[in-house]
Amino acid sequence: MVTFLITNFTDGIREKELKSSAARAHSARISHQRKRIQNAKNEKQHYAAHLAQLGPLLPLHRSNTFDGEISEQTISEADITQCLLVKSLLQSHVYSDGLRTDSFNVMPGGKKHWPIIDHWTQITIPSNQLVHEVVGVANVYTNYFLDLLQHELLFDAAMAMIIPTLPRGRHKDFSDSEMLQYRGKALNKLMKTISSTDSTEAVATDVVLIVLAYLCTLERRLGDMKAFDLHAKTLQRLVAARGGLDVLGHGGLVKARLLQWDTCWGFTTTKSLFPEARHPYKPIYPAPSCVVASDMYMALPMGFVRLAAEGSLPFDVLELLVKVNRKWKSQQKTSCITGVRNLPAHQPYSDFRDAIPCLGAPDTDKPCFEKLVCIAVLLFCSNGFSSDRSLTNLASCCRTKLSADLPRLTLDNLSEAKRACVFWITIVGIDAWKAPVIPMALLPAGKRMLTDLKLTMRSKPCIIAQQRVLQSFFHNTCLLEVLDDLARVD
Repeated sequence: MVTFLITNFTDGIREKELKSSAARAHSARISHQRKRIQNAKNEKQHYAAHLAQLGPLLPLHRSNTFDGEISEQTISEADITQCLLVKSLLQSHVYSDGLRTDSFNVMPGGKKHWPIIDHWTQITIPSNQLVHEVVGVANVYTNYFLDLLQHELLFDAAMAMIIPTLPRGRHKDFSDSEMLQYRGKALNKLMKTISSTDSTEAVATDVVLIVLAYLCTLERRLGDMKAFDLHAKTLQRLVAARGGLDVLGHGGLVKARLLQWDTCWGFTTTKSLFPEARHPYKPIYPAPSCVVASDMYMALPMGFVRLAAEGSLPFDVLELLVKVNRKWKSQQKTSCITGVRNLPAHQPYSDFRDAIPCLGAPDTDKPCFEKLVCIAVLLFCSNGFSSDRSLTNLASCCRTKLSADLPRLTLDNLSEAKRACVFWITIVGIDAWKAPVIPMALLPAGKRMLTDLKLTMRSKPCIIAQQRVLQSFFHNTCLLEVLDDLARVD
């Protein structure tokens, strides 16, 4: 574009420069508008191709029928927006890593830490909201985490805790050595804070308690149980010095976080750091006639109905199954992944063990069958209600518990309904040991569970019969794919 600058002979240098500046500004404004129009056309053509691929997944639009091929002329702005939404839900890992949600970049740390924070805010938080919503438990995976990161004492502990959960295929820059460096920095800062304070009560702030909880989680993942016991005893002592769980701040979020993680740790240690907040488990089993007469129970998948009809499931387990069944059926009807939304500020329970008392059932010489059912249901909710998987403390402890207890379970004394349920629990446990990134290959622990399952089968399994058993419980395509892996085991 050519711009003519008209000046008078009598104009001074200042007037000529002002006119020249105005002409350049006008030229830039016109050229930028043309570039924006061209970029908009290019983006529309680019996402029209994506929409053509995702056409069967989108609902019918009022102006389009999607009967044949989708042409560029039939694409509307609403279609492009919906295409972007579905694309981001189905492949959020493409759009999440490194995506800045705040144009001012107010997140703590430098550019190096942004992928870690992105993984937490855009994968971990959305993939765990529905678990807390379905069970009715206070959600500890919120943006409260970002508020905590502003505190210097907690930043290194949080980085050390999140790095082991990152998919290595996407985050190759973060190694185990770097995680250990963050761990060392967190311990150093924690020791300086404790040594610089005279009274124990003054040390027991909310941030210090959460730092200790992060370190406990990290040490368990690293397998250092001595360090875990040391941090756990310190955490227990500081909570008692503070005056108990009920006086902790942030609207009960600190109490909920500690109780939920204590429940997960108790899956394998069978002990609680806060016994005063726990109650002995006293199961109440319904009569078979009540189960048959209840429309709510009869709406469950047939495998659970058979268990309830023979009196194998107590009321609290049935209540959990009813909640999950409502969400599972609503998701099947919509045939799409539920988006992230704000949960109610106050949930009925602070902890999973309060909502599901069966999680506190003691394990004696053999695993508690009802407890295994609850853990498998929680694991199914963690991995089955979201397009992305995140290895949270709940999912990690649940899959570890199943892989440890299932080999100790004796099948000879179980009924046919319980054997079918154990098969479903095993498939859920194997699926939980898949890598969170495509091609989602089985990790070594999952391969061992798959081999053990094959050895326990008395005859050559029929995959059609296995599918029928699996479909009589909560299921999805990921669980059905495990059957294909089972058929390939020698």
